[in-house]
Amino acid sequence: VIRDLDEKLPRVMAFIENWALRPGFPRARFKLLLGAVKLNRALRLPWWGPFIIAKRIFRAMPCVEITFTGEPVRRDAGGPPALSEQRDGRPY
Repeated sequence: VIRDLDEKLPRVMAFIENWALRPGFPRARFKLLLGAVKLNRALRLPWWGPFIIAKRIFRAMPCVEITFTGEPVRRDAGGPPALSEQRDGRPY
């Protein structure tokens, strides 16, 4: 479990960027918000103003790094079940 925000933030940002690639997702808004947070961190500015809210959100997000050991093993039952198709009542 990664608890340090400086260590956790790059992993959380990469997850959010990957998550935002879903179809129908408002990418422009998220790019603007994530870009502002990235700029704030790159310039090493304090977490002031609206960044306080972002910091609280990032601190609340869980981050776990998993390391797999050993060789991969092919399952006899085949792969995982197929993904379901997108439906109108479900945004994903």
